Amino acid sequence: MPFSTGATGATGATGATGATGATGAAGPGGRAFSPGISLGVTIARDGIIGPWAGCNREVTAAPPNWPENMAQWPVWARGYVIQTDLLSRMAFADRPEQATDDNLPHFAVLHLTERASGNPLAGYDCSALASFRRPDTTDFSTRQLDLINVYAELRLDRAPEVLNQTGFPAHFHGVIAGLHPVRTRYTLELMEMAQLFATGIAQRVKHALACKRPDMYSTQIQPMIPMPGHGTLPSGHATEAFTVARVLALLIDDRPDGAKLKQGFQDQIMHQAERIAVNRTIAGVHFPVDSIAGAMLGLTLGEYFIARAGGLGGPDGAGGFTKTIAEQVRPAQFDGRRVGDTDFHMIDLFSEGERTSLKSVLDADLITLPDAAIKVDRDCVSAPLQWLWRRAKEEWPDRRGSDM
Repeated sequence: MPFSTGATGATGATGATGATGATGAAGPGGRAFSPGISLGVTIARDGIIGPWAGCNREVTAAPPNWPENMAQWPVWARGYVIQTDLLSRMAFADRPEQATDDNLPHFAVLHLTERASGNPLAGYDCSALASFRRPDTTDFSTRQLDLINVYAELRLDRAPEVLNQTGFPAHFHGVIAGLHPVRTRYTLELMEMAQLFATGIAQRVKHALACKRPDMYSTQIQPMIPMPGHGTLPSGHATEAFTVARVLALLIDDRPDGAKLKQGFQDQIMHQAERIAVNRTIAGVHFPVDSIAGAMLGLTLGEYFIARAGGLGGPDGAGGFTKTIAEQVRPAQFDGRRVGDTDFHMIDLFSEGERTSLKSVLDADLITLPDAAIKVDRDCVSAPLQWLWRRAKEEWPDRRGSDM
């Protein structure tokens, strides 16, 4: 798991994302280390410890699974705990029972609910959080491929963006939110947790669907950056960008009308996610349909991530937290079998702060949002993630209810 936070101290999560990336090397107040310092400390100890006295400090044991214990842990260690917690209630499954005559893969990302609370041995009930049917090869090799050729005309214009977005393009979200490695360190850490979560899920879906990259269909694609070696659908960049955008939008500006403010925070950060996704098609490494599937998955995972963090509860102004819990997550279904030359436009998938269904240019149901929502029970809330969510929420006391 590629945490950028290793031994970087409190600000390590921002190494690749903050405006002051130079601080990621050590963090303010961090302890330096070198072989020479190690030798010096050893010599100094010999000179000062005196006669051995055994235990001479009082230690109070923390309660098991105590969320506040996270404050004592380094960022990278918290990250492993949170990712493990999130994945502990998820599963992945082929759906052969729903196969059709076309034999195209059908794959689902599942949320697990214990049949008896607190007793994993009792088994789980499964709910499909997101499901995917692979497009037909002919759609990739004709209509979608033609779209990439048209997008290639923008390569020189978009080159600075494309080249700076080959990894996690977190800085492109950060400049909109005004993130800073000291002032918003927990928000940056939360953003990285959302990115890593989205990456893992997207890679698992890619493996199941096994869709080939554009350069496998034409020698004239000639992508402007190295072609990733893994599958193409869903787009990992689209999944990550929209997961992070949804999480940040609801973290920083969670008013019901927040998304309606033109050029406001939610509007800008969603358009940034769209641009990150489109840049991958311009670069020649993704089909537009990859971004459609990735954006659908990312928006769904963003809301699921928040539900697993305990919902939208934040500071209540009196030293506590509001009790609002976002327990309902609406699932999403992607069916690419008649995608045709449908292009990717964010407004087709997300409008006025809500996810929407989508029909392809061939009038097929490309994205469907079933009416029945998935209930994320309180025992599915990750206490370590909830701790981080609350710390991040505290960093935005002036944004709740403001005019942005």
